[in-house]
Amino acid sequence: AEKAKAIGRQFGGGRNGYGDAVRHCYWCALNQVSAGLNSPLAEEFGNAHENKPDNEFNEKNMDLHNNSVGYYLGNQAIKNNWSEDELLKTVIKAADNGKLKILK
Repeated sequence: AEKAKAIGRQFGGGRNGYGDAVRHCYWCALNQVSAGLNSPLAEEFGNAHENKPDNEFNEKNMDLHNNSVGYYLGNQAIKNNWSEDELLKTVIKAADNGKLKILK
């Protein structure tokens, strides 16, 4: 989580902005790598994190979408033996190509 938070701060954009989207995606990608190929544990953990009662509907949907891209990229990282740096670059590319949701 700390790696993803640091990356999110580097990109800025505040809550629901670019850096927030990258942070969610990268965090979930790293969790997927840790959990293992196609393991449901990363997604279960990520979904539980988003199911807070005070989580606004649009924010939750944004986060769940960006998380799902992260799980996919984490699995790709495992299959292709990517380094963390390669994984991060792929997350950033996904954000730059409009594959991540940003609310502001």
